[in-house]
Amino acid sequence: MTHILLNRLWTNRRGNAAVEMALLMPILMVMFAGITEIGYAFYQASALERGLRAGATYASRVELPMSADAKTITENLVKSASMDGALGVSASNWEADGATFTITVTDRDVGSVTVSVIKLEAQVPFSPLTSQLWDLLDLPAQFIEVSHEQASLAL
Repeated sequence: MTHILLNRLWTNRRGNAAVEMALLMPILMVMFAGITEIGYAFYQASALERGLRAGATYASRVELPMSADAKTITENLVKSASMDGALGVSASNWEADGATFTITVTDRDVGSVTVSVIKLEAQVPFSPLTSQLWDLLDLPAQFIEVSHEQASLAL
């Protein structure tokens, strides 16, 4: 009698899909969360690069050496995409610890011509969408680092 019940239970296929889904769902959720985090990191890096490009374009057109006002406007363009900084931040976490922004001007020889090159560098802490998961897994802080160089066009 028990042999018949065990045989019937062993050959019964109802519920297989539910069991397989229950086994695979945690793996699929982790993969989805990881892909989403990577996409968000690319989005943040793109926003930061877009700001650096705007700042470098402005900085390449001002007279060198850059005045304090020109440096402030460049920084506002990088951080908020506006000259006065009124639009808020374009990339997240500019106010966080570890966020840095530098402007460097160097002269480079190109053939017989010396060209001034403005280099903007930014480092911003990555703010994950699932910060609780990062805390739970005790993952270290990650930073998005971007730089942009632009030849000076000022005469």
